[in-house]
Amino acid sequence: MSGAEESVVCAQLNGIFAACACGLVLGVLYDVCWLLRQRRRGAGLTFLLDVLFSMACCAVLFVLSVGIFQQRMRGFLPIVMAIGGIFWELTGGRGVRRFYKWAHTRLAARKFAKKP
Repeated sequence: MSGAEESVVCAQLNGIFAACACGLVLGVLYDVCWLLRQRRRGAGLTFLLDVLFSMACCAVLFVLSVGIFQQRMRGFLPIVMAIGGIFWELTGGRGVRRFYKWAHTRLAARKFAKKP
């Protein structure tokens, strides 16, 4: 492999890792939106959070395609971003939801417990 080919491969690998990291961050943002939905129920809030999350996904994809890949949209970018989001879901996302449900049930049990 020549030096130019190695440079292109390294740049694409960096872009793949950046897209995966962005997908992971978007997974965290999705869990923050989920926590807000759990605290306040309502169709208006759900719609607003979904719109904000969708705009964040589009903005990240735009920055990746313009900034890293010199204005070339690569088909693997959304796929690798989804892989990063799935990685978050399988690791930290489940832990966040389990902790929230555990804390919510513990606080609810204390709230309704009779005091002597």
